Amino acid sequence: TAEAFEGTYNLLADLKLDVAHLARYSPREGTVSARRMPDDVPDEEKWERFRRLEELQEGIAAEIHARYLGETTQVLFEEKVKNRWKGRTPTNKLVFVESENDLRGKVLPVQISWTGPWSMQGRVLEPVPVGK
Repeated sequence: TAEAFEGTYNLLADLKLDVAHLARYSPREGTVSARRMPDDVPDEEKWERFRRLEELQEGIAAEIHARYLGETTQVLFEEKVKNRWKGRTPTNKLVFVESENDLRGKVLPVQISWTGPWSMQGRVLEPVPVGK
């Protein structure tokens, strides 16, 4: 119902989660929800509700990430993607840095210089160890 959706929207707004995995309802044959929940919300309305929730979550995530701007955090680097190294903070935030060095598997201090809703960018603050 519209009332149930507004309750979900307000809960998401109040919780201010770092990440929320959102999906539109669609019944799957053989599941409890397919047997017990009618699929009575028009597809257009499902998309509109989904869009509203995504927009809300994007704003929340951007607000949370903005707190990191100018801060230094440790980053574990995983792989190089399109000339930038991708890594994660201890709280699983996605961070990109530019470096010619091999950062794979290294944990290094990074100063955050840009934040967005889904990731952050920064620069490594100390020389990268050579070798392993």
